[in-house]
Amino acid sequence: MDKTKVKVNFEIWGDDFNVDNVSKILDIYPSEIRKKGDKSTYSNVKIKKTSWSFGTNYQESLDINEQLRFITNIFNDKRQELQEIKKSYNVDYQISIVIKIENNQSPAIYLESDIIRFADEIQAEFDVDLYVMS
Repeated sequence: MDKTKVKVNFEIWGDDFNVDNVSKILDIYPSEIRKKGDKSTYSNVKIKKTSWSFGTNYQESLDINEQLRFITNIFNDKRQELQEIKKSYNVDYQISIVIKIENNQSPAIYLESDIIRFADEIQAEFDVDLYVMS
């Protein structure tokens, strides 16, 4: 029987910025990089913004905060660096939560206060995608 899975990504988006410098500043190497002007892997459309992304793989979970805590624990001590990157490169931050619901088992979807504080301090937005699998 398939179980509900959750994946969380911390994403940096900008018009065009040096992803290698961002990796060096954070001392974290991304799970995925997309560069402005490259072709999308999903279609022939050109990518409109550069992105740097670090995230979990899909994990069986009935509480999104398990994956959110993993990501925020990695970036929590890097708030100063993230604020500097935001100013230097004029980028935006997004915490992306992707949920694949299996067998009508919806996970708990709420944000703990420390996660909200972290997102507020670095001016990050949240994006939630739900996929109900049949």
